[in-house]
Amino acid sequence: MKFLSILALVSAALATVSNIALFVKSDSPKMTSLGVRPANKEASLLLSTEEETLVMKYDSEMRIIYASADRGSMPVPLLFTIDGSGVYKLKATMYPLLVTIADTGKLEFEGDGDVYAVKNMRDGDGDIECNCLVNFVVDGSGPVELYAKFTPQYEPRGSITDQAVTLVKLALRKLLQVMLTY
Repeated sequence: MKFLSILALVSAALATVSNIALFVKSDSPKMTSLGVRPANKEASLLLSTEEETLVMKYDSEMRIIYASADRGSMPVPLLFTIDGSGVYKLKATMYPLLVTIADTGKLEFEGDGDVYAVKNMRDGDGDIECNCLVNFVVDGSGPVELYAKFTPQYEPRGSITDQAVTLVKLALRKLLQVMLTY
């Protein structure tokens, strides 16, 4: 009996992770429905076309948005956060933004009313100009709201973490089917 309780708990924990894509809504028709992606690993979040939008993970129990970056033999989670300069990023951090996704898809987090799209701002390294998301008003910026679209639960090839989670889910489902038939 304890085994079934543990199995149900593990199964519920695995079910809290969903694939999402982020996009913005704005009063500006040019910005509405643009996707969001990082410029590169651990970089500012940029506005992008729908085709360039990064599929991320949302853990509704932990309330975090993340993606994985391969660093050597071990994947590293890059978490949705805001850095000290006020730029929204995906990066390895101990301080992710805690996010709830409303029924409408709107992201709700501390400071969600202060999200602005900035055109042609230099990134933190001064390397590139980007159309990024910040939490402050500057010339050429406009207010936006962040939304999530839940995407199909496909697992990309080559991601060890995603493949392991998929195998565990399949094994748990099979085990539950076998146990329920007896």
